[in-house]
Amino acid sequence: MIVVWLGWGPLALVVLFPPLLLVSFLIGYNPMIAIVAAAASLLLGGILCWFLGRKLNRGSGYHTLYFIPLEKWGVIFILLGVNALGCLAVLFLAAGVFWILKASRAM
Repeated sequence: MIVVWLGWGPLALVVLFPPLLLVSFLIGYNPMIAIVAAAASLLLGGILCWFLGRKLNRGSGYHTLYFIPLEKWGVIFILLGVNALGCLAVLFLAAGVFWILKASRAM
């Protein structure tokens, strides 16, 4: 795989790998905790990436990864974190509905 960057663009990858590493360790322990940890890491990493991209691209240089500016990677990571939280909400809703159905059959 070829990585194309300009300036400090690889910071987007540095922000992406800790959530993936954290999820790989936590997925065997508890998948729900892994999703929460991944979502929180992506949200915080996205905010950090967005602020760094805004600051670095304000100067004379231009910092990109795969021709996408660093601050846009921050927005992408934030959207991925919100998506993970949405998936978690659906899982909790499904578990709640299953629990209610199971409790109603026991009566």
